[in-house]
Amino acid sequence: MVFNDSQNITKAAEILGITQPALSKQLKALEAKFPQPIFSTQGRRKILTFFGRDLQNRIKGQIGNIQESIQESLLLHSDMKQVKIRVSGRQGVLDRISKKLEFQGTLIFNESSNQQVIDDLLCMRAEIGIAHDFPNSFNLVAKPLFKEEFKLVIPKKFLLKSKKYGKSLFEELKLSPCIGFKAEDEILNQLCTDNSISKSQLQMSRITSNYSSVAKMVDAGFGWAVIPSYLEVDLKRNWSIPVPLEVLTSRKFSILYRHEFSKTPWFNDIIKEIKGIFGS
Repeated sequence: MVFNDSQNITKAAEILGITQPALSKQLKALEAKFPQPIFSTQGRRKILTFFGRDLQNRIKGQIGNIQESIQESLLLHSDMKQVKIRVSGRQGVLDRISKKLEFQGTLIFNESSNQQVIDDLLCMRAEIGIAHDFPNSFNLVAKPLFKEEFKLVIPKKFLLKSKKYGKSLFEELKLSPCIGFKAEDEILNQLCTDNSISKSQLQMSRITSNYSSVAKMVDAGFGWAVIPSYLEVDLKRNWSIPVPLEVLTSRKFSILYRHEFSKTPWFNDIIKEIKGIFGS
């Protein structure tokens, strides 16, 4: 196309920054790939044949579309209002972010398990992930976000006054309905062991795989539960009793994203804002 626009092989070579013999060799190699001649001569000038002109017009249209797409992408990623960011993580964590994160573009939240978060990032199904499993990949950046701690949340109708964490408290809780996180609630199992009771002694009334749902059920008065400290319940209707740090090994959550986003200023601003929400 540069050759045809310049109508001169010497000028075309100068524009492309190569020697005239090198350009001539490339043109011959190009023509050899087609069943019909691309070039013809008009006096001393080399011009495009009808086939060559038709081919040029089609390619030029495609290149125009490519250039237009590049400009659109540059505009999209320089203007936050046009950007869509997908955030993958545990629902309770996403709920906390969605309430406080201020972003001019579009935020899409996808509830995912820890391994799904990492898979989403590696497969480019998400731009930001929050998980407690550190990714084994050089493609991802992981920055500390928060340590997960737990608390007992108990409707006041089941416990007339607040008590400190301990065996005495659990002896009373055995008599009230309990809400579990998944069928095998590891955290609840640990608390039962720590307080010398069997989980079978608890009155399991409901089980869900979502901590946010657990908190809502407690607020609705369906039972007591153990939930992450970052989740909120109505303190007018419920007691909130922290689980001592020495009882449970706290998991460290990180905010994850792909390396290439590190050079994008507005993306770094989002990361800082999310870290600020969790006080890190």
